[in-house]
Amino acid sequence: MSLFLNGRTYSCLVCPKSSPSCTDQHHPLQRLISYDELLAKYARKVNRDQYDPIGIYTCPYCALDRLTVDALYEHLRDAHPVGRSDIEQLLPAVRCPICVCFRLENSPALLGQRSGGLLEHMLSRHCFASTHQYRDELKLRSDFCCDGEFELIRFMATYLPPAIISSEIEA
Repeated sequence: MSLFLNGRTYSCLVCPKSSPSCTDQHHPLQRLISYDELLAKYARKVNRDQYDPIGIYTCPYCALDRLTVDALYEHLRDAHPVGRSDIEQLLPAVRCPICVCFRLENSPALLGQRSGGLLEHMLSRHCFASTHQYRDELKLRSDFCCDGEFELIRFMATYLPPAIISSEIEA
């Protein structure tokens, strides 16, 4: 179930199914965005170097919003680190804001720290295996997006950029 607030549709990031009580309990909410809305707002540039950052995600732990996919990853890594048992016990199971936003497969599933958590999910689901693969895919989508720019915009909104992937591997 989705929540309709101020003319926009949201989904709770900490509950398997959103309900009106989520707003009463101040749960972090992720705005659900249609591809038409995404295209209308971000597909107006001539080349991919001129695209505005797609800042549409909300942190499921602290509700910081308007984050890009890479900013969300960096924020989670820096502000809500995993690997320390005292912190992990405080982090609830959450839903991936990217999957929720675009209603991707398994978006209702809660990601707990025992299952690798949200950071692990982002690396496995929203990253390519290598920077080379990411760049090749981005180039293909840039070169062959003819009818509007749906595929390129969706790709840029859903996957971590090479700088994040490279820094994670080197660290």
